[in-house]
Amino acid sequence: MKIALLALCKALGLFALSRALTAKGLRILCYHGIWMGADHFGDYLFMSAAKFRHRMQWPARSGYPAIGLGEAVAGLRTGQLPPNATVITIDDGWYGTYAHVLPVLRDLKLPSTLYVSTYYVEKQLPVFDVALQYIVAHAPRRQVDLAALGLDGAAPIDLDSEAGKSKMMSVMLDRAAQLNGAGCFDLLQRFTRLLGMDISALLAARVFHLMTADEVRQAAAGVWTSNCILTAIASIWTMSPR
Repeated sequence: MKIALLALCKALGLFALSRALTAKGLRILCYHGIWMGADHFGDYLFMSAAKFRHRMQWPARSGYPAIGLGEAVAGLRTGQLPPNATVITIDDGWYGTYAHVLPVLRDLKLPSTLYVSTYYVEKQLPVFDVALQYIVAHAPRRQVDLAALGLDGAAPIDLDSEAGKSKMMSVMLDRAAQLNGAGCFDLLQRFTRLLGMDISALLAARVFHLMTADEVRQAAAGVWTSNCILTAIASIWTMSPR
């Protein structure tokens, strides 16, 4: 229904009208990460590398010039943005960004801004809440005995219900908030074993990891982005409870 409605709007010329009316404004495209595992995962925060390349090819051929964030800020202040100016930003600094996103931006000569969460860059542990979401969604065993994890809970949690998934996430995140990074990783490993799941291949492929500090430096120095500008910004917030 939504796709059909959008197609109708485009056919009626509403897209072109909107573009003309907002040509002097700034468009910001916000991306999160590339899913490097099988199938799809991530509530649309993650996309395939092929889909990202396809999307990045569109602005260049459709008259939406990509500019750097600094240029955009300066243009907003002076009122001298190019028509349909677009800024590309990527959150968190996932390894998938290093492996798949930055080469696309390099090839298409598109400037971008990368926001990096420093905690997981420094610790080089899997991002706890994202890995947890994957395990809860895909574990072969769908009943969780909290006592087996050393957690409080009377009845087993059913992961086949949305309420059960939500409760499991809440219980695990509450426990993780009391642990350091190594403790969170140990909890995650015990959880996967309890559910009869093996994510060692995903961990080895760094699906749930952010870039290393050296990879962030390479990105910022233009190793992946010769002929295009990449700004790496270390964010002041952390994605870990401790």
